[in-house]
Amino acid sequence: MSLISLIGYTLVGVLLYAVLSVVFPPLNFPHNIPTIPFYVSFLGTYTKMDQRDIYERYLRTKLEKYGAVKIYFANRWNILVVKPEYLNQMFKEEDVFAKSGNHKKIPHAVLSHYTGDNVISAHGATWKTYRSIIQKSVQFPEKSHVHTNIKKFVSILDDAIEDGDSKTCERALPVSDFLQRLSLANIAQSMLGVDFGTLDSPNSELHRRLKIVKSHIFEPIYMNFPVLDQLPIKSRILAREEVHNFRKFYAEKVIEAQKDSTKELNEDSAAYQLYKSLQRGDGHCSEDSKTSCLAKEEHYSLMCWRYHQEST
Repeated sequence: MSLISLIGYTLVGVLLYAVLSVVFPPLNFPHNIPTIPFYVSFLGTYTKMDQRDIYERYLRTKLEKYGAVKIYFANRWNILVVKPEYLNQMFKEEDVFAKSGNHKKIPHAVLSHYTGDNVISAHGATWKTYRSIIQKSVQFPEKSHVHTNIKKFVSILDDAIEDGDSKTCERALPVSDFLQRLSLANIAQSMLGVDFGTLDSPNSELHRRLKIVKSHIFEPIYMNFPVLDQLPIKSRILAREEVHNFRKFYAEKVIEAQKDSTKELNEDSAAYQLYKSLQRGDGHCSEDSKTSCLAKEEHYSLMCWRYHQEST
């Protein structure tokens, strides 16, 4: 057998293995629960089906009958569990069923560089450290800014309607950018005790940088196949740089706010606790400040969903 033929067979074998690892779950997965076809994970991206339609058509019946299914997601096969007895066992045996974030499951992905290690996905002693830093601000957020922010938000919408194209506004007004600015303001002021001015200017630095980062992270092909982020693709190298710059900018602004001697500091805020953590050399400032931004995404998604429900 020639060297070229050997290389050819090797490449074919590697390609075949890669395809099979996507199409079929690992052999050591349970055989007594159903397998959701691998392509189901891509339907939301490449078709007009929304998450509810996908769940009702492909997941609901099997989950209700078996309590768990095998499903392909984020470049790997997973077991999705909903049965209370199974969940109870998982929570009791947390060392066996330890949480694992993107930074461990897909460490080379741009997405994992954005989320990093954080209180949402951390486990054990690391989780306790993260929790101690942000616990007070999560349980007792500063709510005094919310009413003011809502008034600003309504005023911004009124101005957008008055200044916009009348024909466009008669049909619909895109509100995703406005909602992101409101979410950033609420979470930053309530949890961090920091005002980034996202409701004062449509071109605020934080809002602009986050839009750029999200445009890179949520590209469908790389969300479904994060392994591609390991390749020297120019756009993904740029994406990683943008994420790095955003994380650096975000952490620096949080720290700067704590050094401002003209403002009264809230010692219960996550920003203050992060700053003290950094002074102690704990090294969790960037990661835990990121958690507030992840919380903003949940806040933003919930508001988008609510607006959609109200409009239908």
